[in-house]
Order: sequence, then structure tokens, then C-alpha cells
Amino acid sequence: MPSSRYKGSCGIYVFVDSGDGVPWLLVHRRSVHVSSSGKIATPGGRVERQLCSHIHGFGTHDFEVGARLSALKELREESGLVLPEGVSTMQLPTCEGEHSGEHRNFGVVLREFPVVPGPGEQYAFE
Repeated sequence: MPSSRYKGSCGIYVFVDSGDGVPWLLVHRRSVHVSSSGKIATPGGRVERQLCSHIHGFGTHDFEVGARLSALKELREESGLVLPEGVSTMQLPTCEGEHSGEHRNFGVVLREFPVVPGPGEQYAFE
């Protein structure tokens, strides 16, 4: 039995390229109730082991799938942003040694500024 319900961590970077020559990045300031309080951050968090149980016909555990699902979940929880239909994520580089355990970064480029309603009440402490 696995020792932790978590398998690693993930982050997601939402860029806006509206064609004005200025790339924008969605960030937020971390709550005083968590580690690194007050720091500027992008959405992200831990990857639950159960999300890595994607079946490829062989019942294998797939960290890539779990990390991508977790990144989209964290984006929704921390910013209220749900990506528009048809927008795909890309995998971004990760610095080795910066994270304990496996880590994946994902990115998405939007052509217009999204409506960002902010975190749900239950996630405002993040």
C-alpha cells in the first residue's frame, strides 16, 4: 500500500497573448494561511495518487495524466478559471531538484483575457 495519498506536485501557467506584443501571465498572491504566504505564485498543488490511476487498457498508473488533471483542478479552485472548450495544455520544462517527488508544469496560451472570478469561498485560504 502506498505511504501517501499524494504522488507529486504540479503547476499551471496561463499566458494571454492578445496580439499587442505584451505577454501576460496569470498569478496570485498566496494567502497568509499557507506556506510562502504573501508570495506571488501561479496555480498548482499536490497530485493525488488516485488521479494517476488512468487506465490505458493495462490499468497502469500515469503521473502525467494525474498531474494534468490536478493542474486544471487547482486552476479552477485557486482562480475560478475554467479553460474554454477546445483549449489544450502543453507540458512545460521542470527544474530537477526544485521539488520533492515528481513534478510537472503545464501551460496554456489564451488569445483574450479570461474572466477570472477568483477562488471559491472554500479555497480563499490558499
